Amino acid sequence: MDNITIGNNKPFAYKEIPLSHVRDKSIIPVTHKVRLTLFIPTLSLYHLLISIFESKREKFIIQDKEFTLWSKKGGFINPNTGKPAFEYGLSSGDKKSPSKTTVFFKPIFGKGTKTITGKVNNITKIGTDIEVNSSYYDLEDIFKLIHEFLKQISGERFYDMIDTKQGKLLNLERHIRYNQEKEPAVREVLRIIHELAATRGEYDIRDTVDMGNTLFYKIASPTYDFIGFTFLYQVDIKSYRFDAYEDRAKEDALRHPKLEVFIGKSKEYPTVAEYETVKAQLDEFLLNLCYFAGLKDEDYIEDAYFKKEFQDTAIQYRPWKPEGYTELHDTITEIKGQLPLNNDHAMLCLAIIATQENGYITMPYLEKISQIPKRSLWRYLKYYKEKGIIQTTNEGVTSIYFPSRIIWKGVKGAIEQLAQYMDFGIVRRYQQNYIKKDLSKGQQDTNLKIIGEVNTEPIAVETKEDAQILSKDLKRLKINRPIFIENVHIKVG
Repeated sequence: MDNITIGNNKPFAYKEIPLSHVRDKSIIPVTHKVRLTLFIPTLSLYHLLISIFESKREKFIIQDKEFTLWSKKGGFINPNTGKPAFEYGLSSGDKKSPSKTTVFFKPIFGKGTKTITGKVNNITKIGTDIEVNSSYYDLEDIFKLIHEFLKQISGERFYDMIDTKQGKLLNLERHIRYNQEKEPAVREVLRIIHELAATRGEYDIRDTVDMGNTLFYKIASPTYDFIGFTFLYQVDIKSYRFDAYEDRAKEDALRHPKLEVFIGKSKEYPTVAEYETVKAQLDEFLLNLCYFAGLKDEDYIEDAYFKKEFQDTAIQYRPWKPEGYTELHDTITEIKGQLPLNNDHAMLCLAIIATQENGYITMPYLEKISQIPKRSLWRYLKYYKEKGIIQTTNEGVTSIYFPSRIIWKGVKGAIEQLAQYMDFGIVRRYQQNYIKKDLSKGQQDTNLKIIGEVNTEPIAVETKEDAQILSKDLKRLKINRPIFIENVHIKVG
């Protein structure tokens, strides 16, 4: 078992698991939300809906649920009337129920159609678009709904015109609910994925914590190849829980978080015909995340929509050996060996660059914030460029940055480690980076100024007395981070 350390984060141990490892059974995730489009190549369905709505027929009982037919002005101008064309919606579900479904029917008039904003639409097809937004409905349920509705309005003939290869699967969310005691393990897996996604390029992260519990943790990465998964479309991950979870009884399932994978915003979306394939891919990804976090059969929590059911179909579980994590660790070690530890100003120069957002800074700003003479700065930059640690460009103003995100992360991690026991102008307090206002003076609080990204992660303490002492320290250091007392759920400050 190897221990991998990144920056000042605690070591995370991962186990070597044979690539061919499979389990005899696996939990069955559920479909949370589906959003898709379908197309029927005729406007006759749209005209039928107009006549149904004008006949004041608004209520339909489908699959033992009441649906309402309603209309609204759409975004296209009807070329026959010169007025905004109406769109028709079929909806079910009340505000208290999480299970909701809406089916939109929209007219497509062909190339040259004007929008209500005056633009010209160049869609060449003519017909009726169907857009479905549903919660806790699978594809089979959606098609049964559409078929039954068309049957009730004497439009069953249109059902066979649906071409799933033309339809787009815009979103599919698959999730499980897991015991909140496993949340630290899930967060640790997501944290490592987050760190590695940051070295690959564009990614998005949202992390909201309440008294040590995750309210919402989302990662949107263009790739997960570093943990053995690649997709032809964007896939996002999120762990989240019901906002008012604390108001729930201990035995209530809604106190526990959910782990979910879903189709994110993509340039290309899979077709509706690929629904089952996409669902299987998402399930394999989700179940591997559960496996990485060590979730066992007893850790899954049933609720009204997620039943604790298992399938015999074997899922291939990947080895939890995140590719690039050791490289990131080795990069930190290598960079430490190249740093001029006997030159505080040279160290400070690199530290300032590394602590900036995305590891980017301009020469005028570096000169201003570092208090180091310009001639010396150029000498240090030349040294780091020769080592391959930084790069510069000059387009009116000199820009300084790192050759890759993994080098930037490696430098930042090395600097933050060294700042714990060396005084070269950067000070670490409660995982927040500071720069000394006056380099000739000490590290007293009045001589410190926050530099780089602001850390807003919560801090856990054991007692109320510890929380009160810490609260005073944070205020003095101008740190705005929540404090909570472990196992008590008391938020301080």
